[in-house]
Amino acid sequence: WRHADVAAFIDFKKREIDDFSVSTQAFYFTYLRILQSWLFNDLGLRQEILQKFGVQPQEWIDARNAIPLRGKRRKAKKVTHALDEIEFEQLMDEFDAAITLAFASNSKAAYPLARDKCITAVSYHYGLRVSEVVKVKLSDFHQDRRHPIFKKYAVLAVVGKGKIAGAPHALDPQIVPLLEWYEEFIRPHFQSAATKEADLLFYSERGGRLTDEQIRRRLLQIGVQAGIKKRVTPHVLRRSHGTDAMPLLGPIGVQHQLRHAEIGTTFESYYRPDPETEGRGIANAVAAVIKRRAEDNPKEPE
Repeated sequence: WRHADVAAFIDFKKREIDDFSVSTQAFYFTYLRILQSWLFNDLGLRQEILQKFGVQPQEWIDARNAIPLRGKRRKAKKVTHALDEIEFEQLMDEFDAAITLAFASNSKAAYPLARDKCITAVSYHYGLRVSEVVKVKLSDFHQDRRHPIFKKYAVLAVVGKGKIAGAPHALDPQIVPLLEWYEEFIRPHFQSAATKEADLLFYSERGGRLTDEQIRRRLLQIGVQAGIKKRVTPHVLRRSHGTDAMPLLGPIGVQHQLRHAEIGTTFESYYRPDPETEGRGIANAVAAVIKRRAEDNPKEPE
């Protein structure tokens, strides 16, 4: 590694990870420093590298390149676009087609596809980050007596980015039969004697935790197959949830659903007023004010 390699690595991660925050970069720099310190403190290993490759390891990360790299993040922030209702249905229909074909052909991909369809639905319906959905446990779901239609899947307890706790509420009862089907028929397929986290909702093929990258690859693949022109990523699902929920819950409700520390984040990223609707709202408000003034002051001309 050299200084230029660090810059290239961070640029690659920015393209690969949608929500590549400054704090995430800081973690990478920390790990690279730890690796560098371990290597430079082991004289025998350095000699072995010199003999085998003919080069001496050089420092690849220090105060000179870490700070400027972190400063680039805000300039390079990606713009992601929410899926509309038709596009989300296209995505789920493509999952169904792929699952049906996989089971009919007795393919090994059948159960992973079924699992990934459920991951997609949970990410969208509860507005989760990809780092949150891989950690969801069955015990994180709770009932809401006011809305028994959601059964035990009404509320999902989440501790997410910045250790901010929240409890997003499902808004569409369609998530219930999907989760029941997954829990009864699909999830047991991934469990084995080696499974350590018995309460985990989603497992890898080996019975452990899934990685973020596995989910990203699947969404990109299914999105392309479905003919969706937008790049489908986990963050796009979260943005779609926030955008769809805005006219239903309002900014404060969406802030709670998505667990944003600042309301400004919610407004900046998810509030997209429709000019026509906003125009009608203003016209109605003006008419209401004029009517009220006329009632309060009958003699005053409008």
